[in-house]
Amino acid sequence: CYQLSNVKLPEGVKTIGEYAFNNRPILDIDIPSSVTSIGQYAFASTKVRSVNFKEDSKLQTIGYRAFNKCSLLKEFIMPNTVTKLQTYNNQKDSECSIFNECNNLQKVQFSNSLKVLEANVCYNCPLLTEVILSQGLQQINTYAFYNNVKLRNVNFPESLQSIGTWAFY
Repeated sequence: CYQLSNVKLPEGVKTIGEYAFNNRPILDIDIPSSVTSIGQYAFASTKVRSVNFKEDSKLQTIGYRAFNKCSLLKEFIMPNTVTKLQTYNNQKDSECSIFNECNNLQKVQFSNSLKVLEANVCYNCPLLTEVILSQGLQQINTYAFYNNVKLRNVNFPESLQSIGTWAFY
């Protein structure tokens, strides 16, 4: 599978397992509406440029470091059905690092269903300039946007109750 560059999963697939496509030369991913969870490291260290979700996506959970070190990913529009960004071993107050070290990531739009942005969600994404937070967001955890030197404007929702230590350091 060292030449696998495009992934278009069929409707009916419900989960994308842990490490499913980790470190493969994937460029583009089409995820069907039937997928409800993406496992940890599922697309980590790939060359993915785009992740396309169907409009009627049922995605609820994105696993720990699912898109870690995706060096060519520029934009990620999260389906509004996502309610959980999983942390390391599902530990409370642990990091999720979904977009850890995505060096070309410029824009992330988070799900309107998220209440919490876990620690390190966009850790060390040096080109990140635009973050769209959900209107129901209540908590941004530690180091969430750490070392994102180009991030200039963030509109915080009125629902926000807490911002963790060094969240925007």
